[in-house]
Amino acid sequence: DFPLYPISTNSYFASIQDLGIKFKKGLESEAEKLYLKEGQSGYMRCFKEDEVIKEAHKLLAEKIYEEAKTKYTEAKESHPDHYYLDNFLKHTEFMIKKGDKWDKDMQAKYLGNYSNEDGNINGSITQREDGIYLQQRNFPATIEPAIILPVSEEKFMLPTSMASSIVFKKKRKKIKSLSLMIYDQVRGTLEKEE
Repeated sequence: DFPLYPISTNSYFASIQDLGIKFKKGLESEAEKLYLKEGQSGYMRCFKEDEVIKEAHKLLAEKIYEEAKTKYTEAKESHPDHYYLDNFLKHTEFMIKKGDKWDKDMQAKYLGNYSNEDGNINGSITQREDGIYLQQRNFPATIEPAIILPVSEEKFMLPTSMASSIVFKKKRKKIKSLSLMIYDQVRGTLEKEE
């Protein structure tokens, strides 16, 4: 959470990253950087979440997947413009299908270090008690590890960055690389180190 300071009727300034938010009608809001440094630009989309979406997230956190799926389906019908709900719905369906089979042994094949050809962009997939995490380094800065949630055996979502996803590529049943996606467009591919 970060404080918002009003600067006009429908615009606010946030103390984090010089971020300003302009609210539109309905539950959706758009955020734009108001103060851009030379050579930089930024755009971020934010969504206000209603009680149904909050309940779906709560059920997911509690691993009550069938009920979470019902709530995400309801939320998606009410908010078709909330594109990120598709990934949460696919994740709950994946977990219902895999159940206990999505264990540490199955997760292990994704673990390891990944880097680009030049070695100047790299990251790792690590395992913790609650799942697997992406640790990005040199993007251009190190980012705190973020849990990644499967929507299929190849594609994972980042709940902390709802427009982002990771797609793993296999060769001869072994993970060979991952592609970092934003709005389903490749932003970079990292090869798995042997």
